[in-house]
Amino acid sequence: MNLGSVDHVSFQGVFGFSHDDESDAPAERRQPVWFGPPDNELGIAVSIARVIAQSEAGIVAVSHAVAYSTGLTFEFVAEARGLSAREERIIFHEQHIVDDDELPDGFLRIGVKFAEQRRASNLGGRRMHRQLMTSDATPDDPVLMPRGGGGGQASHGRVSLRPGYWLWPLPPLGAFEIACEWPIVGIPLTAVEIDGSALVEASSRSSTFWQSPPP
Repeated sequence: MNLGSVDHVSFQGVFGFSHDDESDAPAERRQPVWFGPPDNELGIAVSIARVIAQSEAGIVAVSHAVAYSTGLTFEFVAEARGLSAREERIIFHEQHIVDDDELPDGFLRIGVKFAEQRRASNLGGRRMHRQLMTSDATPDDPVLMPRGGGGGQASHGRVSLRPGYWLWPLPPLGAFEIACEWPIVGIPLTAVEIDGSALVEASSRSSTFWQSPPP
């Protein structure tokens, strides 16, 4: 076809995909149940408002959870003060660099421990995200992965972080622990107990948007 002689034909008409091409498209892959909240659930917000640890220079707290039928999302609050301009930059930079052999002091470590001693942390969650994001395998242990959150900001020697995490599966009934460690502000490994029963009960009330599969 001589394109210079084509009249009244759109670019899409010449270069676009035909309907036959659609038959070769790969089948839609559904998100594994452990990978994040169900995409057709609203979830139930549960206030927690617990300080996990505090020092002269920093504080780490858990604000709230959103309970789904398969797991929970948590939003944390982390504040640091009395920082140099260099330390402000380091804290933001080190939230994205994790070396299991030598963790940077600025990296905020978050972990959970169920009553039967199973554990998960944002270290394992990052590895899980990289290793299994295209896998059909289901993890044997709980998963804690970055999810949502409100970002952060820094100014005048202060840093504010609002990280969010997805926890799979739901914790057993009863108490479980949420732990943190943040060396750059002098916070050692510290844990508080959270009422898992209230979160599990809320998860049973998470409503779905629709029951039938998409057309």
